[in-house]
Amino acid sequence: GTYYIYLSTPKFDEDVQVEYEMVIGSGLKSGVDYELLNPGNSVTFLPGIYEMPIRIRWIANPIDPSKNNSIKINLISNNKGYTIGLPGPDQLQKSFIITKIK
Repeated sequence: GTYYIYLSTPKFDEDVQVEYEMVIGSGLKSGVDYELLNPGNSVTFLPGIYEMPIRIRWIANPIDPSKNNSIKINLISNNKGYTIGLPGPDQLQKSFIITKIK
């Protein structure tokens, strides 16, 4: 699957680097249930680019429904001091959860 990080800012002239972390649920194993295709833990938005992908290759493998079969993507920081998530104290959309269902 391809999951996007969107940058919502006025026009910018310098690269914007966004750091993120992946929190893997206890029911998933790398190389068995999924493979992370992005190297590292950041994406770089070049001037004029406003969406960048995080790619996960899901592997057909039965899951244990009693375990946490999700990957959580947490946006951590950026090199320009932009607000992460929606404005406001809750910073909604700062984290995304993807759950493997089969």
